[in-house]
Amino acid sequence: MQTYRGGDNTGKEPVTFGFVNTKKADEIIERYIRKGEVIDGIIPAEYENHRKQIARKEQMAKKQIRIALRNCGVIDPERIEEYIERDGYQALGKVLTELSPEATIEIIKKSGLRGRGGGGSLPDLNGRSHARSKPTRNT
Repeated sequence: MQTYRGGDNTGKEPVTFGFVNTKKADEIIERYIRKGEVIDGIIPAEYENHRKQIARKEQMAKKQIRIALRNCGVIDPERIEEYIERDGYQALGKVLTELSPEATIEIIKKSGLRGRGGGGSLPDLNGRSHARSKPTRNT
């Protein structure tokens, strides 16, 4: 939520509040904007820092190459045929029919791919134990 203290924006920097729900928004309007009170537990973020953070995120996004979502907005997500027409599942087919588990793990290692668990660990660590294990009925 972005507002101006006192409700008048003449020559003033905006004040930004983060993580605001409807209840907090009503309280901010009544107490902070109308009455000029500081509200305990609701701290306005410094607008300039907020603006700089947004600019940094936008710069980072410009450097990124869309890979996993490159077909987003291009194909109908409910039609698997459209995904397959754009070479979807091609890598999966190669892994299942042409590559050994060890070769697959080596490709993943060389790719620099990181896990999604928050620790940034290499996903091949789990893959190695799976590659060595004998298939069971559930795998």
